[in-house]
Amino acid sequence: RLPRGNNGEPPEFDDSDILDVDQLPEPEPEPRGPGRPTTPIDPYVIGYYDALGPDNVSKSRAKEVLDLGWDLHVRHREFTKKMALARKAIRGNG
Repeated sequence: RLPRGNNGEPPEFDDSDILDVDQLPEPEPEPRGPGRPTTPIDPYVIGYYDALGPDNVSKSRAKEVLDLGWDLHVRHREFTKKMALARKAIRGNG
């Protein structure tokens, strides 16, 4: 409750420290969800990249034949490259 003034005079308030906005604590960040799940890597597409060689499948060919966007093209190509390196290491050729 606010104090009342007497006979039209303004009410008296206790002096208090002025609180500057910079002194307020930082708000806690909103917790973020996990976001959109990533599209899984398709074994058929990996077989396509592996059969032709990952560096031989261009971005336009991936879009035309496999209907892949740039991000999925890169993910599948990199996965196929890692798989080929692992195959060489297991066989002892790498």
